[in-house]
Amino acid sequence: MKTKKALLIMGCMAVLMLGALTGCTNYMSYTYDNSEKYVAGDQVITDMINNLDIDYVSGDVHLSVGSSNEVTVKETVNKEIENDLKVHTYVDGDTLYVRFCKSTSGIVSLDASKKLEITIPSDRILKSLKIDVSSGDIYADGIDSESVNIDTASGDTTMNAGSVEKLNYDAASGNGKFSFDATPKDSLFDAASGDVSISIPESSDLTVNVDTASGDFTYDLPFKKSEEDIYTLGSGTNKMTIDTASGDVKIGKKS
Repeated sequence: MKTKKALLIMGCMAVLMLGALTGCTNYMSYTYDNSEKYVAGDQVITDMINNLDIDYVSGDVHLSVGSSNEVTVKETVNKEIENDLKVHTYVDGDTLYVRFCKSTSGIVSLDASKKLEITIPSDRILKSLKIDVSSGDIYADGIDSESVNIDTASGDTTMNAGSVEKLNYDAASGNGKFSFDATPKDSLFDAASGDVSISIPESSDLTVNVDTASGDFTYDLPFKKSEEDIYTLGSGTNKMTIDTASGDVKIGKKS
């Protein structure tokens, strides 16, 4: 996935350097399964959605909760674009798939800036949440999900979550800031370049394995260091792994 993302970003940068496009998204191929079942543009979805799968190539992604029982998908674009270039969605059972644009194996160029906003019911606990962004910031506020998987090539991630049992965060470049009302049972934070900041309740039971190639690890909770790179809080029941190549790591107290 990282290889594909890197190629997409480098392709856009190359076109920009040539002066052919401004604010572009340019890539050779963007394909996905069941493409004929997707619909273009903003959507209001009344189905019971328990799984959310988002693949957004370029642009910020905002995910929040609202008072409605519906799931809304809204895209903001700074200019008029054709339907093929608009956000595409598909509901399969209780899973909502969200894709950046129409599935295509040809060259796509978009001389526009897009932003995606998705709202889910405030009382909804998702079974799974997957967010894959090549270039853009990710904001997720008030989300409860059994499983969260975030994959980003370039951009910051900010997440304020209630309950998350399992979390996987994989970032090539960008800062990650996470706040949890309850400490995840199993979490992995993997960042090639960028700081990682995590806030958890002071009463958490957590064992943390930290590997930082270049950067400082700090915390303001009463961790006990049991061995090299292993830190325990409380009974240490929940497990967290943090692996960064370049960037500082901080675990703080949830206020």
